Amino acid sequence: MNRAVFAIFFAALAIIPPSWSGGVLADAATDEARVERQRLELLRLQKARKKVSVPQSRRSRRRRSSRPGPTGDHLLVPVPAGWVTVDHGADTGSIFTGWLAYRTGAVFHRLASQAGTDEGEVIRVEQFRKASAPGPSIEEAFQLWKQYVSAACEHPQPVTRVASSQDGRPVLEGLQVCTKVTGQNSGSVSMIKVIDGASGIHVIIRQAPGAGDGWTNWFAKVGLDGKTATAKSRILPVRFFGFFVSRQGHVLATHTRTKDCRRVQFLKTKATLLASDPVRNLALLKLEAEPKVIGIFRGGAQAGVGAPVAIQSGDKTLEISALIGPGGDPKFVTLSTPTPPGNSGLVLVDLSGRVAGMALDDADIKKTLGSTLPIGDLSGYALGPRTLREFLEGQGIAYEIAPPSKTFTPEQATEKAREITVLMECWK
Repeated sequence: MNRAVFAIFFAALAIIPPSWSGGVLADAATDEARVERQRLELLRLQKARKKVSVPQSRRSRRRRSSRPGPTGDHLLVPVPAGWVTVDHGADTGSIFTGWLAYRTGAVFHRLASQAGTDEGEVIRVEQFRKASAPGPSIEEAFQLWKQYVSAACEHPQPVTRVASSQDGRPVLEGLQVCTKVTGQNSGSVSMIKVIDGASGIHVIIRQAPGAGDGWTNWFAKVGLDGKTATAKSRILPVRFFGFFVSRQGHVLATHTRTKDCRRVQFLKTKATLLASDPVRNLALLKLEAEPKVIGIFRGGAQAGVGAPVAIQSGDKTLEISALIGPGGDPKFVTLSTPTPPGNSGLVLVDLSGRVAGMALDDADIKKTLGSTLPIGDLSGYALGPRTLREFLEGQGIAYEIAPPSKTFTPEQATEKAREITVLMECWK
């Protein structure tokens, strides 16, 4: 017995009457009942003292470990014999460039004999986190694919669409046969399967010149295998774009994409947020690594109305349609085509290879303006080069200026934009 038990025991003994009358215990029956109650109470207290109390931290850990973590889908994509994986996560062949911030995986397959070319049959697999429109969804993915294949075909046949389910998960499948590809004398076929999984959207596209023989049977084998993986909950970063503006590693990005970041990094290289301007919707960051290529601003007059400009994610060359933005705002330039969702921060490059602005998608242009765009406004907008330079000058950044020295093709200008673009991660 420990001290607490002894104390209770002696306290109980003190209650027993010490007096005797004529050698007979006074009120014996009552005292015996009292002693029995005290004995039972002692036994109860002894048992309570022997119980081992579990620390709160251990009980918390036990409860946490018993809860299942979030589930992840297992996607089965049978790669045909003679095929190789030529791309892990790059943008080659992707039609969902506006969803890069949501993408969690991408694989690109080709026939081994065509691995070093841009021709022939391809299989593209991409996976995205779900998001509200215009972000990733099963319907939005199907519509983007439909728009893409229709725009690339001069003589398209109607797109077929089949809605079904697999293990209770919604599935959309589509087929488009093109008898004449734009700018070519041949046809092509494209098929898509979009699966609404438990953890995200899975998009499988197979495309090739010709008829696509045997594809229906192959797509029937593509799907979720019904297994789930238990994983620890973790916070995923939000990705955003910027571009290099100095040899010292300074990067221009948007204020809206960086304002709530706890940590920013690029390819595991830490980035420091130096300045942010919510009025211009600009942010200045500095990487701990020096870039090989930077954006150079155009000396003299900026690219004028009608001038073509290129952007990393676009297959088409844009044009500057006005040197002001909505309501005559001089911070902006107006573009012929809207910027796809998620592409804010991408650099615009003119055909001389010089910086012509920073693209803003509709969500960011509204935040910058503090109001909505007029109904029916189908233009795109970007922060103009003068706005970018004024911001950099205010931060004391020595950016580079050079007159146009040569003329690039739209494809070369797009590659120039890609070289100076940075895809960064924002950890919140």
